[in-house]
Amino acid sequence: MNCQSVLAPCLFLFAFGAINNAQAQLLTPVVQHVGDCENRWVLIGPPNAQTRKLGFLYVDPGAGFTLRSEGDVATDDKGTLVRQPNELDGKASVIVRIGDNRSLVCLDAAQVEALGFPVRPDWLDNYADSRTANEHEVSWGSHYNGIGDIPHALEFLLRAQKAGETSESLWFELGYAYNASGEFAKAEAVLKPAVDAHGKNSLLLGELAYAKSELHDFRSAITFYKRAIDVFHDGEADRRPAYAQNLAVTYCKLGDAVESAKWSKKGNEWREKAALEMGVDAQPVLAPANCANP
Repeated sequence: MNCQSVLAPCLFLFAFGAINNAQAQLLTPVVQHVGDCENRWVLIGPPNAQTRKLGFLYVDPGAGFTLRSEGDVATDDKGTLVRQPNELDGKASVIVRIGDNRSLVCLDAAQVEALGFPVRPDWLDNYADSRTANEHEVSWGSHYNGIGDIPHALEFLLRAQKAGETSESLWFELGYAYNASGEFAKAEAVLKPAVDAHGKNSLLLGELAYAKSELHDFRSAITFYKRAIDVFHDGEADRRPAYAQNLAVTYCKLGDAVESAKWSKKGNEWREKAALEMGVDAQPVLAPANCANP
């Protein structure tokens, strides 16, 4: 989103900083999570904290779940929420990208209005999704997959499937969601015809390989992981290190320590190359413990 499209400038933060690992104080008997509170005002802060972060939670169509922070609130001795002084008030808003389905508290309309905010901010119109209904469903399914809220992701993706969507993105996201929820047979049923139709899509191949491995069809898993590596091309996210590490684990499950060590080494080589290109330190992954290097 272009910050010039709203009245106040935006300050973007891509990590939670001080609130990164915090949970919300229990203002109600039920603690919600990020995926429960789209387009809602929320509080984020450690249990029993005297002040907590207040913000509006929404989905940026191009970037996913986002919190627009509006400063801090405190709870007085009667349990009433009270806004705290905010030096950025009316000058700028802090925008935080959210990458997981952490606990928080959704405020109800009465609480929001008591704090002096509109239940639905006018600026939210800047984030309206102009894509088709099916494209929206698949995109939102991807955003919910991205924070690990698989049940909500499946709601969006299954609606798109029922409406006739047949894109590669749908099959990947649906296969991913089924794998993440442990429904590996369903993942295989979705991904196998998708791979037959789109045999050079490394994401589909890798996801099908994972489902095959979890279904104990290790030979097929190896075949699909290798195909996923073979079709990799510059310009797409390099998942070869992960695929190689999965190959190491799969060969280990077959008792083949030689191939397991080979693919573990290859995965670390790709990982180091990618880290060098990005100017960061590589994090090597050890070979499976029960498949020591021969």
